[in-house]
Amino acid sequence: MKSTVNTILVFVLGLWLSNSAASAQQIQSMKLLTAQTGWAQSESHLYWTSDGGAHWKDIAPSMSSNLKEFIGGIFFLDTSTGWVLLSYANDNGEQQFRLASTSDAGATWSSSPIKLPWKRHADDFDGGADVFFLDELHGWVNLQLSHGLTPPGAHLLATQDGGKSWNTTKGEPGWAGTSMCFFNETDGVLAGGGTDRTELWLTHDASKIWQRLKLKVPPDAAPADLPAYGEPICKDARRGFLPVTFSGGDGSPSALVLFATDDGGRSWRADRVLSNLDETSFGGKVPAAVVDSVLIAATWSRGKVTLATTAPSGDVRRTTLLGPFKDVRDLNFADSLHGWVTTSNGMFSTGDGGASWTDITPPSGHAYPPLPALPQGKPVRPNSGLRRPALPATNAAGGARSNAVTGSLTEVHLGFDKGNAPSAAKMQTWWEYSPYYDYQISLPGAANHPTNANLTPKWVSKVENQGWGLWPVWVGPQAPCANNQNLVLMTANTPAQAYTEGQTEAANAITALQLLGGNLGNTIIYYDMENYDTSKAQSNAGCIAIVENFLNGWINGMHSNPTGYYRAGVYGNVAPAARNFSQLSPLPDDVWISLASGATTPPSVTIWNLASAHVTLCDIYSNPPCPNLWPTDQRIHQYIVDGAHKITYTETWGGVTLEIDPDIIDADVA
Repeated sequence: MKSTVNTILVFVLGLWLSNSAASAQQIQSMKLLTAQTGWAQSESHLYWTSDGGAHWKDIAPSMSSNLKEFIGGIFFLDTSTGWVLLSYANDNGEQQFRLASTSDAGATWSSSPIKLPWKRHADDFDGGADVFFLDELHGWVNLQLSHGLTPPGAHLLATQDGGKSWNTTKGEPGWAGTSMCFFNETDGVLAGGGTDRTELWLTHDASKIWQRLKLKVPPDAAPADLPAYGEPICKDARRGFLPVTFSGGDGSPSALVLFATDDGGRSWRADRVLSNLDETSFGGKVPAAVVDSVLIAATWSRGKVTLATTAPSGDVRRTTLLGPFKDVRDLNFADSLHGWVTTSNGMFSTGDGGASWTDITPPSGHAYPPLPALPQGKPVRPNSGLRRPALPATNAAGGARSNAVTGSLTEVHLGFDKGNAPSAAKMQTWWEYSPYYDYQISLPGAANHPTNANLTPKWVSKVENQGWGLWPVWVGPQAPCANNQNLVLMTANTPAQAYTEGQTEAANAITALQLLGGNLGNTIIYYDMENYDTSKAQSNAGCIAIVENFLNGWINGMHSNPTGYYRAGVYGNVAPAARNFSQLSPLPDDVWISLASGATTPPSVTIWNLASAHVTLCDIYSNPPCPNLWPTDQRIHQYIVDGAHKITYTETWGGVTLEIDPDIIDADVA
C-alpha cells in the first residue's frame, strides 16, 4: 500500500486533549513519608499533604517561566527536609541545574546552582535526575543524559555540604538508574539502569569504583530469568532490600524476588519469592514496597490487580483491588496499613492494608494523558484518508521517489518503539485497542542490544498476521564522542576504517533480519546512532568524520549486499540529522528523528518543522526549503521519549500497560 498524507496530525492532538480519562491527573513521582504525610509531583507541581491526601498544597519552589525551568528530581529525608532539582537551558543552549532545599516542608526554599565540570548542550540532557541524600550533608544526583533506543546514560555527582558544592565521582557507572540509595557514606547501590532496567551497580569506596552485579535467580523463580530491578531500599548502615522482577520468554510466567543484604550490599540473598505471576514482558517490573519487613506488591492477573502481602515467613495474603485499578504504576507504603498507589486513573490511598481505597488525586494539572481507546476490531492496514497539502511552487523539484524494494512498505500511521518486544499476546491486545499500526523491532546481535527475548521467527509471524507493520533497527557501535560512554563504541581510528566498519555492521544487521523470516527480507533497516557532540568547534571534527564515514559505509553496505538491495535508514537526534546525516552521500533513504517536547508541552505529532533550541532540520516547508532532504515519505518522528524530564511514559490499551516511545511514521517499514 502506498499512501500520501499530511503528517501534521492535528487530529491526534484533538484526541489527546479530549480524552475523557484526562481528568485524572498523571503523577510522575510520589512518596508517603509517614502514615499521613507525603508528597506527589505532577509536571511543575509539587503537592504536599499532612492528612493522608484529604488536602493538598503546592509547595514547589518558584521557577522561571521565561527560562522554561522544570522539576528534574525530588528527595525528602523526612517530613521537613527535602531537595528539588530544577533544570533549564540557557541562552547558549547549555543545560543548567540548580538545587532548591527546604527545612520546613516547603514553606521556604533556598537554592544554589550546580556547577558542572563540563559544558554540555541542552540536547545532551533530559534534564531529569535521580536524587538521594543520606543526611543533611551527604547527597548524590545522577544527571540523566538524552537517549533513544539505547540505555540512558548519566553523570553522577556528589556533595558533602548539603548541595552547596558538587564533585564528580570517579568510576561512575554512567547509567541513569530507576533509583539509588546509600547505606552509609561509602556503600551505595544504583539499580535499574541499562537496557530495560537490567543493570545493578554497587560501590563500597565512596564511588571510587563501581562494580556491576548480577543476582542469581533462585530455583523458585524458574523458568523466569530476565531481571528488571526495582527501587533499592537502604534501611540503615548495613541492611537493605531490592525487589527484582524476573521475566521469561513469550508466554512464560514471571516471578518477583525480594533480595536482602546485611552487609551494605556486599552480598545478597533471596529472601522470599512470589512465583507464577502473569507474564511480564522483558523490562517490565512489578510495583513493590517493603515496610516492617513485609513485602507488598501489586500483581496483575486476568484483567484484575491484586495486592499481595508477603510476610518474612513466606505467608501471602492476597486482596483483589476493584474499581479504578486497571493498572498500578507505582506503589508506596509507610507501614503495613497505610499506602498510596498511582494508576492511569489517578492516585489512591488505603489505611487498612488495601481492603478499601480513597481517591486522593491532587486537583489540577495534566501530564501526557493517554490517547482515548478506539473501538475493538481495528481494520487491517487502513488508509487514513489524510493528504499532505500541496507543495509551494518553489518546492516542486522535490518530486516523488520510487519504491522498488520488494519488501518495503511506505506507511503513514502512528507507531511505537520499545527496547524489547512485548509478548505476542500483548501485541494482539494493542492491535485490537490501540491507535498504533506499526512497531519497531531491535534486531538481536547488535553490540548495544545483543538480546531481545521475545523476538523470534514465531513472534514475527504472529504479529504480522495480527496486522502489525514492523520497522527494524540495528543498535550497533556508537560514535567515539557519544554522550553515553558506557555504550560499545566504534573501533575505527580513521575515516577509511570507519567506512569498512559501517559496511560490516550492515552485513551483520541484514543477517540478523533474515534469521527472523516473515516479510522482513529486502526491506529497510534503521541504524540507531545515539546522541553525540555535533560541534566541530569543540575539537570533535575527527569524531564527526568517523561517524559520517561509518554511516556512508552502512548505507552502501545496505545497498550492495549480495543477498539483495536493502534501504538504509538512520535514527538520531535532530542536531546530528541536520548537521551530519544531511551531509552523507548518498543520503540515508529514510531518517527517524528523536525530538521530544518539554515536560509540560503537548507533543508535536508531525514529521515537519523539527527543531531543537540549537538547530532546525529543514524540510520542504522551510524558508529556505530543502526540496531534496527526505521530502517524500521518508521521515519518522519519535515525539515522546520515555524517561525524559523524569516522566515514565506508559499507555494502557485493553488492560495491557506498556512503557513506550510513540512515533509518527511517514516512511518505509517492513
